[in-house]
Amino acid sequence: DPELADAWLRPPGPAAAGEGLTHREREVLALLAEGLGNKAIAARLGVSGHTAKFHVNAILAKLGAGSRAEAIVQAARMGLVAL
Repeated sequence: DPELADAWLRPPGPAAAGEGLTHREREVLALLAEGLGNKAIAARLGVSGHTAKFHVNAILAKLGAGSRAEAIVQAARMGLVAL
């Protein structure tokens, strides 16, 4: 099926309106929008710094963002966070 092949061969782009973000990733995204770093996010959520960093990297990948700031701007444009 050409449509299916096109979907498989197309590089992943930003998730539409946060599609694919888990509940925890949305929580981390909200904390990113507050300006918190990984250590502060980890403390707030009661997880390790490594886990916080993992979530931040997953958010960047899913939103197709090159930086935390870019992810926050994209999330605001999608209505996922309020600035």
